[in-house]
Amino acid sequence: MRMRAKYVSVEHASAVGVDERWRSQYQRDGKWWNSSLGTSEEIHRRLVALGRVPDIAAVADIIGNKSWSYISCDGCSDYVEKAVRLGAEYSDGKVFCMVCIAEANHAINETAT
Repeated sequence: MRMRAKYVSVEHASAVGVDERWRSQYQRDGKWWNSSLGTSEEIHRRLVALGRVPDIAAVADIIGNKSWSYISCDGCSDYVEKAVRLGAEYSDGKVFCMVCIAEANHAINETAT
């Protein structure tokens, strides 16, 4: 019997490394670009001050949106803290929140009878 490859994994939201990703997005040749959210250098300082394992909600508060620290569901586009990735490869997989997974489960069970 052949073993099936793992196609399902659980993803957890994380803000680790957001400060460095912010810097690489908004700093070029040692100069900070202004972002639409304010002074990008000040935002970076505030992100660094959160420490090595920053709280995802604190990052969202500083930046002004959840896109940098939460997971975006490929089904409904909501930002969530935990989701399921379906797909063999990270880059090929899709991420779905628990609500979308429950709705999909309900839909498939409705058509099974």
